[in-house]
Amino acid sequence: MQATVSYTLTEQAQRAQMAATGQPVARKQTMTIEITPDDLPLCNVAEDGTLSVDPHHSNAGPLVCAGWYDSNPIQANVYGPDILADIRAGKQIIDAAKAALIETANAYVLATESERKESLSDVVKVPATPEIKAMLPALRYAEHITDTQAYSSAVGVYVSDLRPEVQAVLSARYDAHQEAKRAASSAAIDAWIANPDLRLSPRYDGADITIGDLTGVYTPETRVKIEHRYRDLYAEIVRRNKLDEAAKAARDKAVEDAKTVAIEEFVATCGESIRQQYDDGLLCRKTIVTMLADAALATLPSSCPDSVVCRDSDCPCGDGEVECIPPHVYEAWKRLTVPEGTKVEFHCVRNCRGLEDYEECEERADRMEYHAILTVPHGPFSFTRRIKL
Repeated sequence: MQATVSYTLTEQAQRAQMAATGQPVARKQTMTIEITPDDLPLCNVAEDGTLSVDPHHSNAGPLVCAGWYDSNPIQANVYGPDILADIRAGKQIIDAAKAALIETANAYVLATESERKESLSDVVKVPATPEIKAMLPALRYAEHITDTQAYSSAVGVYVSDLRPEVQAVLSARYDAHQEAKRAASSAAIDAWIANPDLRLSPRYDGADITIGDLTGVYTPETRVKIEHRYRDLYAEIVRRNKLDEAAKAARDKAVEDAKTVAIEEFVATCGESIRQQYDDGLLCRKTIVTMLADAALATLPSSCPDSVVCRDSDCPCGDGEVECIPPHVYEAWKRLTVPEGTKVEFHCVRNCRGLEDYEECEERADRMEYHAILTVPHGPFSFTRRIKL
């Protein structure tokens, strides 16, 4: 039997053949070869029964491993190559590299306790040692081998290609790890549920939930990602959060009720016109609260404008809280009559004057001044005023 082979020469092989024959030689060549029945698996069979050997597609990898030039299309380095012998030689190189990698993977799994896999379709990542990197050109064409790029730090081998006893080790480790995770998850859930003060807020049912120790500290030793008994934990989280929401709503309502009472008591002290407008529902709540604030802050100086600070890092303007104030500012502060329970923040302020960038830096901000930001409690209300000292 005969088969047709169409292949491409490298330019060097083309030149060499032309030098040997003294005749023009085309880059693309076609030749007819004799084949035996053993060669049929390497041939393509047409509908009419004619045979051909394709150096591309499935045969490209073996031919490259056998020394053909790796290009698109691949090219023969000699004229009239023994393509069938080259294919067989390349397959042997690929099979040998894959077998060596699998044996390395078997040894790596047995020596690495952290390696565990659930199914035969999982992949074991074998570190790319110099020996393995040297085999990468052949492993590129091996079936069931992944991550064979030259820059890969590990090469992937399917669990199904490992020895049965190694597969059993991987499966046993996986089962033991899952059992340990179940135990850790259950213990973490039990501890969390036992502490009524703890809260969690997963974004949705099914979202990852990780809990730490009972102090709320998350460290590698205390972090537990909940994968078992998830429903138990999620139901308790939802129950606690709903109770918290209900309690907050009750507190907010109590505050609003107290504010309504305070407003009514304040309106009762106002003149008849204000009381009549309130009774008619034509006095805005904002107006009443403003009047209430003015009364609560009556002993304080009038408020000053908020500070003006730009974003230019070269500008000396600024507004920052300070812990200490100069003596003359302290004297001004002590002269004030401050309502009992007032909280105060002292700020050192230099307002930006908004001048152009080319102005002298120091001229772009006003002189330093001190402000006090007072928060005055008044029944269920809290009023804030900024004053200049």
